[in-house]
Amino acid sequence: MPMAELKKGFEKLMFEEFKTYLNSGNVIFSSDEDDTEKFTKQIGSQKQQMQTSANI
Repeated sequence: MPMAELKKGFEKLMFEEFKTYLNSGNVIFSSDEDDTEKFTKQIGSQKQQMQTSANI
């Protein structure tokens, strides 16, 4: 997945202060959300949506 698309995905999730790290697919971000399971699911869902739309 191109880093520009990954960045757009995190923008849609309203995360703040995020950066993609090199072209590794890793993202560093901050969130006020304390429920890590919740945002982990949000990221997974967003990633799946992006991959699905890329395959169409």
